[in-house]
Amino acid sequence: MEKENKIVLKNERNGHVNKLVNELGSWGFFKVIYRNDMLKILGMNILMLILFVPVGYLAYRYLIQVSQFTSRLPVGNAIGFGYAPWLGVGAEISRLTNLAMSELLLWMLAAGAVVGLSVAGGMAIIRDSFWTGRLKVFKAFGRGIVENGVACVVCFVLLVGCVNGIYHASVAMRAFPAWASVLLQVVMWLALAFLTLYVMTFLSVNSTYKQSVGVNLKSAWHILMRYIVSTIFKFIIALLPVALLLLTFGNVIFSFVIAVFAIFGFFYVIFVWQSHMMIIFSIYNPVEKIKIVKRKTQQPKAQAENKTENQTA
Repeated sequence: MEKENKIVLKNERNGHVNKLVNELGSWGFFKVIYRNDMLKILGMNILMLILFVPVGYLAYRYLIQVSQFTSRLPVGNAIGFGYAPWLGVGAEISRLTNLAMSELLLWMLAAGAVVGLSVAGGMAIIRDSFWTGRLKVFKAFGRGIVENGVACVVCFVLLVGCVNGIYHASVAMRAFPAWASVLLQVVMWLALAFLTLYVMTFLSVNSTYKQSVGVNLKSAWHILMRYIVSTIFKFIIALLPVALLLLTFGNVIFSFVIAVFAIFGFFYVIFVWQSHMMIIFSIYNPVEKIKIVKRKTQQPKAQAENKTENQTA
């Protein structure tokens, strides 16, 4: 009981909907949404895709810059047919690439803010659909931005800033011994992964409950600690399409993978994560089941009461 009291989940943002009992798992919940609102899944994905365009553009711009560096400079440390060496060309390409990456990460801070708005809207869509069994896209998306947009923007800018810091730290650690540099980078990336997990838990809590930021941060921490194994598992499952994109980059099937992701991927990531969190929340805020008594079962009981009254009379 003491642990449960640490998780405070009050003032649900459900005043605009009629909550229904939802005892389905993630797969069963998805089948209901797919059966009822298949086209709206595509609409939600396209809406989120629009707000992810800046990220795609910045990544494409960075790749073009790097390809221009390698095409203009003699990568093989030679000019012409390879008999005139250019000393230090590798260091020059590395310097230019680092500058391009630094510029990319700075612009990604602004892009991260836009992505935060997209995630805020997506979480609200899945939240409302969990309560109602129907997918409402545009109104729920706008409501999510109003309710949770500021928190999402701040958190995603923070995460991008951490990536920026880790990158520059890794550049500085090139002077370290190889084993120390690798060890420190592994620790930093694992810490960032855990921070991302906690931030996403907080944003789900903040999307669903109208409480102070401090209360939601504390509740998110205790939820994460209590359901750490299942939450890590769902987090990994949710990010599988992103991992597939990175693994197939430059491959023959990359264009196919990115096309599928553009059609379905954003919905998948938000759905897997937010539905998991909503199932946890339903443990603490269950919907009371209304027992429906059929009229036929009431009639014999009423007749029996009338018969006893006549007998006593």
